[in-house]
Amino acid sequence: AADPLDLVPVRTIGESGHAGLYGWGAATMRDGSVLIGDYWNKRVLRYNTTAGSLGSPVAPVPFIQNNVWADGSASHQSPYGLGVDPDNGDVYLADTDRRQIDRYDEAGTYIASYGQNGVSSDAPGYFRYPSRVAVFGGRFYVSDTWANRIVVYSTTGDSVETVDTVELFSYGSAGSGVGQFKQPRGLSFDGSGRLYVADHGNKRIQVLQLSASGDTLEHLYNIGQEFDPEDPSPPPDAVIRGDMRGVAVDQYNVWVYLVEGVGFGVVLFTTSGTYLFSWGSNGTGDGQFTDGGREVTVDGVGQVWVGDMPNFRAQVFTSNGDFVMAVPDPAEPPPE
Repeated sequence: AADPLDLVPVRTIGESGHAGLYGWGAATMRDGSVLIGDYWNKRVLRYNTTAGSLGSPVAPVPFIQNNVWADGSASHQSPYGLGVDPDNGDVYLADTDRRQIDRYDEAGTYIASYGQNGVSSDAPGYFRYPSRVAVFGGRFYVSDTWANRIVVYSTTGDSVETVDTVELFSYGSAGSGVGQFKQPRGLSFDGSGRLYVADHGNKRIQVLQLSASGDTLEHLYNIGQEFDPEDPSPPPDAVIRGDMRGVAVDQYNVWVYLVEGVGFGVVLFTTSGTYLFSWGSNGTGDGQFTDGGREVTVDGVGQVWVGDMPNFRAQVFTSNGDFVMAVPDPAEPPPE
């Protein structure tokens, strides 16, 4: 113990580097192009799917980079859920690590941020874990997952100076009853303004709508029920196995796509709640997801995009679940 310890470097093992894509969040722009959140590269990529034929390779264009403000702080950390305003094209990014929602215009220019860290607070303007966001009718809706609620803000204003940063209201509490959640996650609107919420812990999709007064949400009905692995012949609609993630409404077919981790795939329902079919399994091949997919969106030509982060890609399917392509192809894992 009395001998001096002299460490002499012999060699360096490993190198700095990242995968080409960590596909997580997904959203569709007004022109039909697709945004994919590149989680650990701390950016959002845009894929133009309308320029070529179905299945043709598409090159990503950086849309939101992890810029650094003048005070040295990052503009965002790892991007989680994404939402697009169908009225003006603004993009909302769930900046979960910073406990806020970041807003960008249709060209990717930063506008404003909403909310602040409220790990131990449910007070207005605070988030515990804002993981997903969806936009409709001049408002944006946030899954505050750890707080078991949906938080609603106004989209009024078009600049940092004029934007309304006041929380309008929140809806929900912890539990399994009507209007209660166990970690709400994926969000998506249909064309009628109904909001579909992946109620992860309750293994159901809750369908909600804005009340006539505009100051709360109303519960309409649930989709799906918990899968019982002990039942040798479960009913057709008992298909939600668990670890619910992304939700997207297909405006072409009026279907609802649910990505779940336990089943490693995508489950389809009608918007009224009838189970249709599912696809996917655990693995690295076409149509497979290691640890399950992440977020999901439907592009301008009806193709279904699913973030496949552990396989360093996003996968694209027809509405019937047939594999179309992966981006990038081949996948670009980080250096060993």
